[in-house]
Amino acid sequence: MFTVKIDGIEAVHRKIQEAGKQARYAAAVSLTRTAKDVEKRLQSDMASSFDNPAPWVAKGTFVKPADKQTLTATVGIKDRQALYVKEFFNAGGARGAKPFEKALASMGVLPNGYRAVPGDGLKLDARGIPNRAQLREVFGSLASRMQVAKGRGKRMQLVGYFVIPVGTGSRLHPGVWWRSGRATKPVLLFVRGASYRKLFDLARTAQDVVASDFDRHFAEAFENALRTAR
Repeated sequence: MFTVKIDGIEAVHRKIQEAGKQARYAAAVSLTRTAKDVEKRLQSDMASSFDNPAPWVAKGTFVKPADKQTLTATVGIKDRQALYVKEFFNAGGARGAKPFEKALASMGVLPNGYRAVPGDGLKLDARGIPNRAQLREVFGSLASRMQVAKGRGKRMQLVGYFVIPVGTGSRLHPGVWWRSGRATKPVLLFVRGASYRKLFDLARTAQDVVASDFDRHFAEAFENALRTAR
């Protein structure tokens, strides 16, 4: 999970000393509204930076509202979505392992320092996300080491998934392959750790939005708090 906190501004703390609970309430409201502006900016940046992103990734943000006690609002990316986009928020370099890569590593199939990238035999949706049903089929086949013999006599063929380990010198690239008789297709290819460049600076985004939006939100909330005060 990635988060950034938007704290009460120093000028607001001075107003709180002067105006009491109305200013504190206005500060909590304006911090929450500013945090929502940060979230909208983040969603827009993700939508424009990723190639046809899945909606559940682009919308995987959240806002924790500020209250009068803490005067802190939090903006972040949910844990599940963070697994897929975290490398774009850090300083770049080698990306972390995806869940299916961790599964392959735990089976002893994917060596340390390698990542698995889609081959021609892996079904992808319009956004490039691997088909989960096929991945489950791959893992089940590799776990059981089962291939199916189809046909009879000279027409009998082996059909199923198999692994070409790294460093075997095979004419086939290391990875998980699909075999149907003599025909083969790469499903997952093993490559040295892939890397990403940093695309998002959540802290800087928050600073920019605070600078442009917070004063306006606070002025509106403070005026409303004074008008409705009892």
